[in-house]
Amino acid sequence: MLSDEEARRIRDLATSADRGTLLRWVGELLEDRRERSALLQGLARQLAHLRRRLRQASKYLDGLLQRAEGTTREPWPGKLPCPHCGAPAVLVRAEQRSEGHVVVHAHPDGVHCERPPAKGHRGP
Repeated sequence: MLSDEEARRIRDLATSADRGTLLRWVGELLEDRRERSALLQGLARQLAHLRRRLRQASKYLDGLLQRAEGTTREPWPGKLPCPHCGAPAVLVRAEQRSEGHVVVHAHPDGVHCERPPAKGHRGP
């Protein structure tokens, strides 16, 4: 590829150059253009390939995450899944509170998920 300095030199000397020199310079400029076009086309192909590979990797990783999420949401044998987080509940209880009944799901890791009482509903 022509350097910027070479391109400026051609431009500056073009007015006083003979026909043979001008033809040689035009040839050099055309060759330079071909090289730059080839470089850009190569980069465009690499980017398109990278985009396809990223899309493929994204689908693969999403599938792994979906499978892992599905596994974590499966209830353990004899356990009900929590409607809030999907983890198995070892104990489901209803608690009477001042705002009404609250359903609490207790999990093996000590986390408790609560379903708030229905709006406008109060206990007996």
